[in-house]
Amino acid sequence: MSKRKPKLVQFRDQNPRDIAQQVRLMADRIESGEMPCDTMIFVADAGCDLEIHGWGKIDGMRCVGLLNMAAHKFMRDTLDWMEVERESGGAA
Repeated sequence: MSKRKPKLVQFRDQNPRDIAQQVRLMADRIESGEMPCDTMIFVADAGCDLEIHGWGKIDGMRCVGLLNMAAHKFMRDTLDWMEVERESGGAA
């Protein structure tokens, strides 16, 4: 069995504040084959609640594992960004 490394895709297109546009662009990338995936999990900040949406190969353990890996990646990227900002005299 071959092991695949999960990939966290960040939205870095033209308008990061337009979530609907970003999801449409991602759907286009999936349909074109540019971004193949078998599982997708979205965590939405819906005001005071978090909503989790999953598509594809979803079961409880897979979902828990993917969300934990995504949280770790997000924290690592944020800490790396803060370090770069600090070294360049930024506000972080």
